[in-house]
Amino acid sequence: QRNQDFKAQMLALITVDIFFVPSKDLSPRLLKVKDDAMRLGQVDTAMIALHQALRFRVFGGEKLSFIAQSAEAQVKLMSKHSTFCAKYARLEIILLGELMGKNNELSHDYLQSEVNSSSEARYLHQVHFYSFLVAFWKGDYLSAEQSSHATLQFPTARMPYIIPIYHQFYGALTAFHLYRMLGGDERFAEGVEMMQNVSTWAKVSA
Repeated sequence: QRNQDFKAQMLALITVDIFFVPSKDLSPRLLKVKDDAMRLGQVDTAMIALHQALRFRVFGGEKLSFIAQSAEAQVKLMSKHSTFCAKYARLEIILLGELMGKNNELSHDYLQSEVNSSSEARYLHQVHFYSFLVAFWKGDYLSAEQSSHATLQFPTARMPYIIPIYHQFYGALTAFHLYRMLGGDERFAEGVEMMQNVSTWAKVSA
């Protein structure tokens, strides 16, 4: 019963509270769930909460160097207790490295190898999303557009949680940028649709 309580707390934080609580404030709450679950031996729930806490730190505007100080140790802990969570957390590590200028072609090669080797739809959705963000922040907007379209192929791409929310926002910026540079009415329409989705979610959280 207590494990179900921890899972319910975690799900509420990442699917409901995300609309009402700043991302930077969700991470410590998830870490508390992780600590409480670990004390009662609910390791799987604890590792999922730890991964989600890392994700919200990356997207929450915290200084990247502070996140990097603990991120590798957290992934090692996940690797010890949950290879499932560690696999997902490595995507945050790659993005973190790219944003700090520490990755190069190795990140692209890793992400591409994951696309080629995995058949898990939810994981592939997130691999394409992180490939999109890496390309976006490198200014490679054509590659970002390609990865964005690949991301949209998955049913989870339009669900209201942190990854689709960020994808819709940055996807719209990508579409508008390429429309301005290269044209294409379909790009403009895509950007408008994505921004409308973001606007809808924003109204829900107001």
